[in-house]
Amino acid sequence: MENFSLNEVPREDLKALGLIKNDIVTLKEDTLKQLLKGELTDFVKLDNININGTDNISLDAKLSLHKKENGGVSLLIHPIYNEVNIPKELTPDEAKLIQENGATEKVISAYGKLTNFGNANYEHDPKNKQSFFVELEKFDGKKTVLWGVELQKALEESNLKKGDMIQISHLGKVPVLVDVPVYDDKNVFIKTEEKTVDKNIWNIEPFSEHKKKEKTLVYEFDKETKSFVSVDASNIQPPFQVNGKNLSEKNKEDFKKGKKVELEDGIEIQYSPTSKDSIKANKNLLITSLLLDGGLSYLFIKASRTIADKLDKKKETEYSRGYLEALKKIQNDLERKAHNFPNDTKIQNDLSSIKGEITRFTTASNITLTKQKSVNDVLEKVNDPEIENSAKHQKEEKLKEEKLETSKKVEIETTYKIGR
Repeated sequence: MENFSLNEVPREDLKALGLIKNDIVTLKEDTLKQLLKGELTDFVKLDNININGTDNISLDAKLSLHKKENGGVSLLIHPIYNEVNIPKELTPDEAKLIQENGATEKVISAYGKLTNFGNANYEHDPKNKQSFFVELEKFDGKKTVLWGVELQKALEESNLKKGDMIQISHLGKVPVLVDVPVYDDKNVFIKTEEKTVDKNIWNIEPFSEHKKKEKTLVYEFDKETKSFVSVDASNIQPPFQVNGKNLSEKNKEDFKKGKKVELEDGIEIQYSPTSKDSIKANKNLLITSLLLDGGLSYLFIKASRTIADKLDKKKETEYSRGYLEALKKIQNDLERKAHNFPNDTKIQNDLSSIKGEITRFTTASNITLTKQKSVNDVLEKVNDPEIENSAKHQKEEKLKEEKLETSKKVEIETTYKIGR
């Protein structure tokens, strides 16, 4: 699923980077797909470009697309920086937190009823520093929490109180001079001196229907370029299933916020703007599915284990029948593609990986099939004829077994009475 169309990509920017020749975009097909999906691309070689008035510069950089406030689209370049490049929406403390924790959301604007505010550990995590928060509740009951020490002053100046409908907007950050304490090697206070720090500017005002706005960005730090990548949370589509496991509504909401999502069998996934297919996991092979046009679309992902927490050995051997069903569905799809495109090595490699996983799944003696509904059981109502027919067949077989068991039970009871 693409978040951008090719027509939205600024062609003048592509031309300036030497990525359009004879009116044709010269990006590789996979790189262009990454770009249109809203992902950070792999490195692209840029030759003979002009930066800040300097001609004929060549460099390797990653690309991404970003939607502007006015609805337009800008092309962002992510070269390899010598030092960490912090965007204007983030303070140094926020940037540090994202570097340490991975994908993190930042609410840029929000509206709703003011239900709570005060000081607490950031994200209510005891490991984080204290910060000021404001909690809003929307008309549908969903809550949004904004964090920032400068929110306190903005709220006080607005003269708004709990129960009021309000609009909060982040206006950027400005450099300010503050007095900071200076200590010696023995941690003894010496003096205070002025230091320039970035300060977030917030605007809080009464809610107005015609002026309402809402925006949340999910940030992640890309170690290769030493830059931060952001994606509008409204463009993030969480999977319907992962390896045959359904995601709950809370799982989907957490995924869109960049939080780690742990499924029943110990699989952990996390949205990642910097990773291929925009997902990190603690398992090498993932089968995700999206609901598109009322039916299921399956995607086979070779994910690197970028989430540090290791799976429990016991959980590593527990798989659901839904996972096997998903594997077989992917195998059928890949076999059709392999028949149509016999020279495509990627399809052949993916097919080989899937077959190997099916073999491992079905032959390993220590694997326990968990007592969970299969893909067919769970997705009876999904508009997929193949799934519906399979689910119907399973129900009919189960009904036959139940009737047979009942018949045997009656026969045994009758025999017992006659013999008696």
